[in-house]
Amino acid sequence: MKVKYLLILLIVTFSIKINAQFSTLVNADGPNFFFPNATPISDGTHLYVVTAYDGLHGDGTIFKILPDGTGYSRIFDFDDAISGKNPSGSLFFDGTFLYGMTNGGGINSMGVIFKIKPDGTMFSKLFDFDGTNGGYPYSGHLISDGTYLYGMTSYGGMNYGGLLFKIKTDGTGFTHVLDFSDTLSGKIPFGSLFYDGTFLYGMTEQGGSNNGGNGTIFKIQPDGTNYSRIFNFSGLLTGGAPEGSLISDGMFLYGMTKYGGANDDGAIFKIMPDGTSFSVLYNFLDSTSGSYPRGSLVYDGTFLYGVTLGGGGYFYDGTIFKILPDGNGYSVLHGFTGTPNGGSPSASLFYDGTFFYGTTSEGGAPWSNGTVFKFKENPSSVTESVTESNFNVYPNPSVDGNITLTFNMPNEGNIDVHIFTTEGKLIYSNSIFCRANSHNELPVGLNEISTNTGMYILEASTSDAVFRKKIIVMR
Repeated sequence: MKVKYLLILLIVTFSIKINAQFSTLVNADGPNFFFPNATPISDGTHLYVVTAYDGLHGDGTIFKILPDGTGYSRIFDFDDAISGKNPSGSLFFDGTFLYGMTNGGGINSMGVIFKIKPDGTMFSKLFDFDGTNGGYPYSGHLISDGTYLYGMTSYGGMNYGGLLFKIKTDGTGFTHVLDFSDTLSGKIPFGSLFYDGTFLYGMTEQGGSNNGGNGTIFKIQPDGTNYSRIFNFSGLLTGGAPEGSLISDGMFLYGMTKYGGANDDGAIFKIMPDGTSFSVLYNFLDSTSGSYPRGSLVYDGTFLYGVTLGGGGYFYDGTIFKILPDGNGYSVLHGFTGTPNGGSPSASLFYDGTFFYGTTSEGGAPWSNGTVFKFKENPSSVTESVTESNFNVYPNPSVDGNITLTFNMPNEGNIDVHIFTTEGKLIYSNSIFCRANSHNELPVGLNEISTNTGMYILEASTSDAVFRKKIIVMR
């Protein structure tokens, strides 16, 4: 199948010294939406958010807003048996449709898989969970390998410990990839899967072979073969009860546990994809650094970013934090304060190359029903001006998936080029020597990097500054 890519570009500049900037984009008001508990996503223009409750039928909504907080529009109201209720996790965008799941509703009251156009039209219920075929999907989102969508449910399957499934985008081909089984493979998977082109990686909140069943890390091929449980969480030593997803920097997998660690407030860890070299990078401490991290980490090429559900100071309403991949440099960037700016963030951040966006499940004014926010580490000074003549991408759009990066910088030196998914997965890395005031080119085959559509972050770094561009890939 021929793949067509559309590249939408935005140039931003950063310097070494940073200051935090936080703003609330929208406060949940009850009648329109309540309890936004999922990660926002973007189609390059709007942010899309699902809410678990309220709306026309009280069963949850999908709404979109512009990144500056204007242009609010509720594009869909869920309706229990007809379309599902209480949507869980974030949406997945393939360039044409938004895909997602609900935690309840549908014919069997166990949730559904759905798709919908970004303008709110052409809603379609692709699948009704029935228990045997999984049920009650919670958190996380669907991912794609270009042919199938992959996801997990927290209940059901042949062993009633949850299910890893795949399904085609037209609703056909639903298949059990893995039926979770407590001590053998863990149970109650949360979060999303991570795909490295060969294996799917994920975590379970419970089960595994350690006493207490503190959860597992596993990998499996998309056809259901070569399953391996690569790690069992033990609680205080390694953390326990992971509820997010794994990300990669190209070498290590990184994740968080909700509980466990030295202070039983959760931990940040890394591990090699073969299950070796596990290490705890950081142990959360409620009163100072936050507690009960939810969702997944996000990688910007230098730091890992995330949120905690609680802790972090006087208000104990959660934090935004960052940490280096080696475990150094942990800092709280923002402490939530409840009613003024939201509280208890329970989903991952979304990164567009400039801003981080997220949701809080509580707080905000005036009803404390939750918020959508954006956050940025602002430069204290700009080290170098960037224009299209300095750093460009063509052709735009690309009809065959091949693009070329051009560099024409005032000073010679190496430029390191990285491409990340918004979940922090490094999918491309290269370096090019740029001569001063000369034309330099670096071709990149996007169709060789990923078959997934959606947003990617292209980052080029010199000794003076870091330049980023948003790339949206649409089939």
